[in-house]
Amino acid sequence: MGAVIRQTPKMCLAFKSLAASRLCADQEQVAAAFRFAFAQIKPHDAVVVGMFPEREDQIALNVGHTLAACGGWHLAACATLQQPAHKLDESRLTDIAGGP
Repeated sequence: MGAVIRQTPKMCLAFKSLAASRLCADQEQVAAAFRFAFAQIKPHDAVVVGMFPEREDQIALNVGHTLAACGGWHLAACATLQQPAHKLDESRLTDIAGGP
């Protein structure tokens, strides 16, 4: 499917990258799934991931995995974005993404 996504000139939304939680045994497996998903898409495409943040802050974890998969961008690169409705624990993001 990645080849098809990369070949089409239109924007694509890649989803089911965590295989209905089958690729969520631990955070390293989740990170590998994010790396794989982002390696399969074009720069203007998006990865859509469902979350259930009841037991852990999956929002922060997934942001960290996304930043790491996209080359470790620092949170400052997102400074112009509107504040999210959900308050993220930024200290966890820098830990996951690999530093301040």
